[in-house]
Amino acid sequence: MAAMRLNILTNMLLTSFMILIFIEAGETKKSIQLYNTSVNTYSIPLGHDIYQNLGGGSNSKSKKPNESKEKVDSSSDAEISSKLLREAGVLANKFKDIVDTELAYKSMQRVYDSVEYVDGALTESEQLQELTFSVGTKLAKYLKQLDYNKNNVEKLYQAHRSQPILAGRSCCKLQSQTLHYSSVFKCNISQENACDLSSPVVPSGAFNPVKNLTQIFKNTMKKCHLAMWQYWSSEEGVHVVYPSTGFSNINSVGMSCDESWDARSRPVYSSTVRPQQKKVVILIERGSWVSNEQLKLAQEAAVVALGVLCEHDLVGVVAVGSTIETCQSDSCYGKSLAPASIDTKQQLITFIKSISKDSDSSLGSTNHTLGLKKAFSMIKQVIEPEYNNVSLADCIIVYISSGNTSGKDEAKKVVKTVVDENQQINNRVIIMTYALIDDGRTGLEELAFLRDLAEQNTKEESGKTTSGKQAATDPMRSSKVKQESGLPLPQKGAMTVLNQMSNLPSTIGRFYINLPVYVLSNPTFSLPYIDPIGEAYIISLTKPCFYNQELIGIVGIDVSVGDLLEDITYYHEGEVSYAFIADKNGNALSHPSLPRPLFVKTQPSFVDIALLEQAPGFDAVKKSMMSGDRGQLILRQSINSTADVKFIWMPVPGSPYSICIVRLEANQKMRHLQQMKMASSDGSILYHRLDLIPTNAMCMHLKQLGTKTSGTLMLAASSFNSPYQHISQEETKHVVQGYLAYLNDNTMLISNPGFKPTIKNDVRVTKGIEKFWMSQIRKSELNDYIVRRYLVTITGVLRMYPGTLMDKNYEPSLRSWYVRALDNPGLVTVSSPYLDVGGGGYVVTISHVLYEGSSTGKHDPSDRVVAVVGIDFTIRYFYKLLLDTLPMCRHSTVRCFMIDDAGYLIAHPSLVEPAGKGPIEKQHVTHKEPLVANDILNHQGFVKKKSCNSYPDDTIQRLYQFNTSWTGLLFNLLHKDHCQKYKIVPIPGTNAFMGIVNETCDMITTFCPCSTVDRVCLNCHRMEQTECECPCECTLKIDQCGGTITLNDKKPSCPCPEEPVILPKVDASLTQDLPQCYESNCKARTTYDSCFGVLDCEWCEIDQDGSTLLSSPYCATQRECFGGVLGAKSPYGDEEYSTFNEKYYNDGTGAQVGPMAGGLMGFIVVLALSFFIYRHNVHRLQRLEMANYQDASVRMSQENEADIEDDSPMDPTRGGGAIGGHIHANIVLAALDRPSPYHQRMRHHVWRHHHGGTPSESDHGYSTMTPHEDSEYHYVEPEPLHHERGYHGRAEFSDDASSVSTSLIDPPLLNPPPRVSSERQSRRNKARSYHIVPSQDILEGQEKLIEPLPGQTVLPSSSSSMFQVPVQVHHVDTAF
Repeated sequence: MAAMRLNILTNMLLTSFMILIFIEAGETKKSIQLYNTSVNTYSIPLGHDIYQNLGGGSNSKSKKPNESKEKVDSSSDAEISSKLLREAGVLANKFKDIVDTELAYKSMQRVYDSVEYVDGALTESEQLQELTFSVGTKLAKYLKQLDYNKNNVEKLYQAHRSQPILAGRSCCKLQSQTLHYSSVFKCNISQENACDLSSPVVPSGAFNPVKNLTQIFKNTMKKCHLAMWQYWSSEEGVHVVYPSTGFSNINSVGMSCDESWDARSRPVYSSTVRPQQKKVVILIERGSWVSNEQLKLAQEAAVVALGVLCEHDLVGVVAVGSTIETCQSDSCYGKSLAPASIDTKQQLITFIKSISKDSDSSLGSTNHTLGLKKAFSMIKQVIEPEYNNVSLADCIIVYISSGNTSGKDEAKKVVKTVVDENQQINNRVIIMTYALIDDGRTGLEELAFLRDLAEQNTKEESGKTTSGKQAATDPMRSSKVKQESGLPLPQKGAMTVLNQMSNLPSTIGRFYINLPVYVLSNPTFSLPYIDPIGEAYIISLTKPCFYNQELIGIVGIDVSVGDLLEDITYYHEGEVSYAFIADKNGNALSHPSLPRPLFVKTQPSFVDIALLEQAPGFDAVKKSMMSGDRGQLILRQSINSTADVKFIWMPVPGSPYSICIVRLEANQKMRHLQQMKMASSDGSILYHRLDLIPTNAMCMHLKQLGTKTSGTLMLAASSFNSPYQHISQEETKHVVQGYLAYLNDNTMLISNPGFKPTIKNDVRVTKGIEKFWMSQIRKSELNDYIVRRYLVTITGVLRMYPGTLMDKNYEPSLRSWYVRALDNPGLVTVSSPYLDVGGGGYVVTISHVLYEGSSTGKHDPSDRVVAVVGIDFTIRYFYKLLLDTLPMCRHSTVRCFMIDDAGYLIAHPSLVEPAGKGPIEKQHVTHKEPLVANDILNHQGFVKKKSCNSYPDDTIQRLYQFNTSWTGLLFNLLHKDHCQKYKIVPIPGTNAFMGIVNETCDMITTFCPCSTVDRVCLNCHRMEQTECECPCECTLKIDQCGGTITLNDKKPSCPCPEEPVILPKVDASLTQDLPQCYESNCKARTTYDSCFGVLDCEWCEIDQDGSTLLSSPYCATQRECFGGVLGAKSPYGDEEYSTFNEKYYNDGTGAQVGPMAGGLMGFIVVLALSFFIYRHNVHRLQRLEMANYQDASVRMSQENEADIEDDSPMDPTRGGGAIGGHIHANIVLAALDRPSPYHQRMRHHVWRHHHGGTPSESDHGYSTMTPHEDSEYHYVEPEPLHHERGYHGRAEFSDDASSVSTSLIDPPLLNPPPRVSSERQSRRNKARSYHIVPSQDILEGQEKLIEPLPGQTVLPSSSSSMFQVPVQVHHVDTAF
């Protein structure tokens, strides 16, 4: 049956490729005809992917009317090299001229050189004291109010004892009209009242002070106006919260009006009432005697128990039946307990949900002894030895079981085992059992067993007990037990019945209640977490409440992490220093490598600070910080570095935190501008909030509210003393007027509205740049291509022209163009394309740093940076530069491109051609020019492959770094005789490189492997300098038990991912009927050259179907024809259909293509489905086959392998590598057409954003991956192309069209499976021809269609692992 299906599939594919489609359009009949191909049926072993060796080629650029059809004469190679070097200098001068004239760089640098500076007022120690004081003061204020709340609750409880306080106000019954959205809490609230959300098992007469606490919580809010939630949670199950909320925005795992919710099962509660580290093993019975309903209930209960724990606790999960099972996500889960981190919980929950019961009932009852011994073994791995009689119980085994045993003897044996195991560790373990009851049936023997197990109750023959229970009730017996064993008494557990009606959070969610209670008043600091109500990023400060030393509940105040750590988040002195904060366990709470708290939207995994700071010797700094000490230390930045880095740290009093300042240039003195006055000639300052203070000449700059009469000033959050307060509170007209009054004041009489001391001077020194810009705009020839100009200081002062309204969350110092400029001081820095959120389409930024003033006017890259200037151009402008600079780029066989120092394309034909699919940002040279990428990796010193650890998403990022100090020309090194030749030259004084490719053949079979479905590297086990691969990522494997990574994975931390940028919302009435600031006049541009690269214009040449050329292309706006395709979907979602040029492409005489289009679509669907079924089966069987081999993984290279000659034809016992009848074949297929798999016209690409991303974010170039399997075990090594004289890499066709011989030289081969014999086969790359025909066994008894030729390889006999598929072979021309 399987063979029949495969034959049907083969015939379907063969038939499909013979179809000719004729479409009549207008007066001319045009036919689209598939290339004639020779299709032969070959016998292929199961498990081999015939598509796996499809190489990637290069992209043909769009042909324009002015392009030359001639080929570049190879005899002029030297002339081309000379011209390329010369024109690189021309481009360098062009970029330098843009910076000097369009950005007024020289003029602005002279301004900084002319002003006076003073030494920084604060030393590093003083700055650290200020940071510590700021965080400490905020915490002290919150803790003081927490004590205020605690004292009032305890007084109210005392009053309740004599006069019950019972009246409640349910949060779930609030009227929606009483609630209003709060941008601080990020949900609907009411600050008028508190409300309660109580457990369904609250006893009658429970203490409920909701009405009394309203005024108390209001008073606290007045003292701490940035405080988040305040609450009281009682031991009886009452939860009072302020402000009141209806819980309408609650996620599935947070608080809700669900009747099963119980505040006492929250980690915040359990860690406050039992602050000791809890060591917990959750044991789940999965024996054959457990019903499906019981197992499902056990799984749900285990997940609830797991959710009770906080990061400070340790946890393990064991499933027990006839055997035991543990989570295999991390090797430590089966041996020890792991911290209950978010990652650990997620992995254990996945394991819990995957547990299945024993299917074989003959195995008998559950082996309880085996499971409990495993639980004790895991606990023993994490506890420290203690002296007898001084131990307190701090370990819990939560056993969720049906209680079924084979009899009383087994039950007695299990309990005896537990008692013996517990005595070995000083009776530190409490057993909490949860009996699974199915359909109301209660087994008394099962309940008795689980009760005895929880109480650790063993019975002697005399009927007397030696349990802790009897010892506790019999003083004489208790004394005897202590005297005989020398051990403390075991702490009794409890047995609880669970059924389908049980409230799990109120039952198993309270498994910790038998742990000792400490009557302490110390506050508990939670680790930051996502608020389950409003989804803000918060820390909970809590304290337990007591009455006569009896625990009655907890009070808590939630604090925004953004507020608490704002000074650390925004602390920096340019590029030379930063600050971080860590807790006493070494968890990093804020660090430049981590996202700003404002942009944390999902629960993060906490990173050990030693992973982020890898300076040799940092462990001494960490140890001192965790001990609460203060100090300073100068270390080397890295092992091979000669540069120093200075650490200076100090604890925050009354908290578990320590703050550290890191200065990368330990001896550099900090200076600031001397006090300046605003000159009357400078004019007034226009703040960017044009919606609050409109001007008379407002306009729309694309999608932003703006003005072209002046630039605007924006002050980023880092400019304020309290960045969080600035972001969280609304800016009003009155507030903005206060800003302007202070900034324009020369009398020093107007008070500072909250800016940092240096801001006024930075605003004044940068005011003059607007005059330079305005003057240049009046005479610039580049106005059609410029999106905007801007300057930003290291203190957060942003000036922009045209003046536009910005979102106040925008932090320019975190943008890539700013960071890259700091990374390349002294160079003109050119960014790779990215989507402009303001509506400019894809843009490229040119930026340059400004230095601190010098009296000599001379500067070098080591000088301190004070600002960055930048200018945005349309993406097509840079390709226009290439065409204008190098006319040879217009030749049909030539492609010119420009890349940055990371290898990302700045300009390339594929970035500007119409009908592109997916984003064009972050396209890498490995995607578009694979042969070039393969070759340049072998030029020593030119490019280096690097990797870094990205801890926010636990990945290892692989990237490239090009040498910007390189001089001279690069050209083919390994592929000298190949038909594709390239030359690359650095553009002096920039971070960019210019390249040219001359391609005289139709196909290129080399490629750089990339995943087609995600960004995962195809081989994460190795990374070699000369192996080409696209920038990609691998999973960063962290030991969940120890929080460490392997030595091989200890790499520098990656920069924090770029934050999304959003446009501020503006009242539509304000923008209605406003003209555009820049009039592009697209429709008036009648030629391709006059339209190409112009802001907001596209040369529209493709019809709405994405393939048909318009008979009369025209210049249109981006909204009408984004990317050159009429009506194409815009990344801004504002596409529109226009009938402007309808007369050119719709004259009513076209053929009726509806029926034909429908038939074509049906054919495509059938073809795609057939291909999917085929590919799915091939890959599934291939994985099954490879899984049988001991070494099935495929290495990225065969370096260091033994070289053994193998000139003989394929032999089943040697060369064939037959293993158990399975044959491993290597078949090479050339690309089916000249455009490579990277070509954007050929396929739709997968575009995957980062978490929480926006369309403006990049997918790092993974939208154009080669079509290869994403598994790293199916990797095909990109061997360098070689040239064999006499063959020229051409496919040789015999007279018989069905016999084909290909001589593709040294194709990439799959690793053969392991040999049975000890004899090894050579893996040396050799030029050879592959002649493949059906085997003689297959030909026997059938009509012999193909005669074997001498030297042909004959495949082995047909077997169950063989099937027949059609193979398509094309003529391959590799001659140059």
